[in-house]
Amino acid sequence: MNKKSLFHLSVFTLFGFSLVGYILLHFSKQLDFWTMLSVEFISLKSISIGLGIGVLAAALGLLLVYFLPNGKMDNMMDNLMEELDPKWYHILFYSFCAGVGEEILFRGAIQHYIQLWPAAILFVVIHGYFNIKDKTMFTYGVFLIFISGSFGYLYKFLGIYSAISAHFIYDVIMFGYLKRKA
Repeated sequence: MNKKSLFHLSVFTLFGFSLVGYILLHFSKQLDFWTMLSVEFISLKSISIGLGIGVLAAALGLLLVYFLPNGKMDNMMDNLMEELDPKWYHILFYSFCAGVGEEILFRGAIQHYIQLWPAAILFVVIHGYFNIKDKTMFTYGVFLIFISGSFGYLYKFLGIYSAISAHFIYDVIMFGYLKRKA
C-alpha cells in the first residue's frame, strides 16, 4: 500500500461507508440517518467522554502490543509504516475518515440491525484481525472486539459523535505509535 492508495481508501471509507450506512438506514422505520447525525447531539460532554475512552483504549492497546510476542501483525505494520512514512496531517486525515465512516456504518447502521456485540465482532473480522493462525493477531483481534464494543456503547448512550471521537483519537494514537516505532 502506498500513500495514494491509502488516501483513496480513506476517502472511500469516509464517503462510501457513510453512503452504505445511509442506504441501510433508509429502510429503517426506527432510526433516521440525518437525525442520528443531527448537530443537536453534539455536546462537549459526549465528545470529551469519547476522547477519554479512546485514549484509554489506545493506552490498553499499546500495553497489549508491548507484552504480545512479535507476530505477523508487527511485521505487517512495520512494513506499512516504512512504505507510507506518514506525516502527522496524514495520520489526522486517515483517522478522521476511519472514525467518521466506520462509526456511521458499523455503529449507526449495522449495530441498529444486528445489535452491539455482533456488530463489534463483524467490525474486527472485516479488518482482518481475527486470525486464528497468528496468536498475536488473534489476541489483538479479541481485544479489538471489546474496544469496538465500547465504541458501540458510546454510540448507544451518548450518540454517534462520542463514538466517532473515541475511534478518531484511538487511531491517531495507534498510528502515532507505529510512526514513532518505524
